[in-house]
Amino acid sequence: MFFSCDLIRNRDLSAFTNVADLASATSLGCASAPEGIKESHEGDGKPKSPAPENGAADSSMKALQLRPTLRVYLIRFILAFAVFALVMGAALFYRQALLSLRDGRYLLAMILGLDAVFLVAEVLPPLIYVRSHSYFVGSGKVEARVGVFSRSVRAISIPQIREIEVRQGAMGRLMGYGDVRVLSGLGASEDIFMKSVRNPMRVKSLIEELMGHSPASGEIMQEKNEK
Repeated sequence: MFFSCDLIRNRDLSAFTNVADLASATSLGCASAPEGIKESHEGDGKPKSPAPENGAADSSMKALQLRPTLRVYLIRFILAFAVFALVMGAALFYRQALLSLRDGRYLLAMILGLDAVFLVAEVLPPLIYVRSHSYFVGSGKVEARVGVFSRSVRAISIPQIREIEVRQGAMGRLMGYGDVRVLSGLGASEDIFMKSVRNPMRVKSLIEELMGHSPASGEIMQEKNEK
């Protein structure tokens, strides 16, 4: 676009179709652009995004998605695999002796089958529990989702939170997990219980930080079912 210094001096801004033209004109040294029109540029020539005011944008962007950790089942898994390996090893070691017995083949198969069932019964339920529970902190709410095929969702708006409890046993402190209970003050049925989540103190700190930026009013989000 063609422009002259007179346009800048006379502040005839309508002659410029965009900020880029105005920036090019002012770069000639004719005059400085009016306050509020100036725009800073980064090294690549692109304008910088405006900074968030009062930290509100930063707070709204903070969120945390988490599930129960398998660390709480570590000892259980170790014992289950140890028993499985012990029974399996003993059965294979005495295999010839078992096969020499009448119906020894069926006895060996039954021992190995029960051993496998024991392992599945010890390992599968914790895996299902972890996959069926998830929690979300952010966007002005604390949310718990339970279920695999059909899902129940419960959420508490940040302004309605009255108290946050964290419980960690000796093993939890050692391995970095614990329970977080979010109390709404409307009864235990409306509270959210995050069981065996990693870094429970971090979860509590994030909720408390969101409570500091939340509005003064809010309401409990009713439980709903998703299918």
